[in-house]
Amino acid sequence: MNIKRKFLLLSVMAFLSTGIVCATDSTKPLIGPVQSAEAREAEAGGCSFQVPGQKGYVFESTDMEHAWVNVNGQDIKLLKSSKNELPDKVGEKSTLKFETKDLEVKINMEKTFEGSAGSSYKGEMQITAGGQKEHIKIEGGCGC
Repeated sequence: MNIKRKFLLLSVMAFLSTGIVCATDSTKPLIGPVQSAEAREAEAGGCSFQVPGQKGYVFESTDMEHAWVNVNGQDIKLLKSSKNELPDKVGEKSTLKFETKDLEVKINMEKTFEGSAGSSYKGEMQITAGGQKEHIKIEGGCGC
C-alpha cells in the first residue's frame, strides 16, 4: 500500500473515531423535570406528564396552548404549533406539537381513562433541539 493510501486510511479512521466520540457525548438526555414555580402551576390544574416510574414532570401546561419543558437543565416555554387537541374518548389518539425558534416537542398520546376530575394519557414525546433528538415514554393527566 502506498503512502498516500495509508495517510488517507488513517485520516478516515481518525475522523470516524472523532465522530463516535461526539455521538457518544450527544446521547446525554436532553429532557429533565420542569423546575420553575411558574412552569409547575399546571400541577394544580392543567396537564402534567412524566416518564413512567420517575419523579418530576417533563411536560407541563395550564392551557395546552403553551407548555413548559426542561431541556439541558433550563425550563423553556413553548407555544402550541398544531391545531390538534387532546383525544376526546378513551382509546383515541392524537399528536400535539409545541415549539420555539430552536426547539420542537411532538407528543403522540392516547387517552387511557376519563373521570370526573380529569383524564389520563400515555404516549411518547419527541424532543428536537440543536440537531439532537430524544424519544421518551410519557404518562400523566389533565384536570383539576
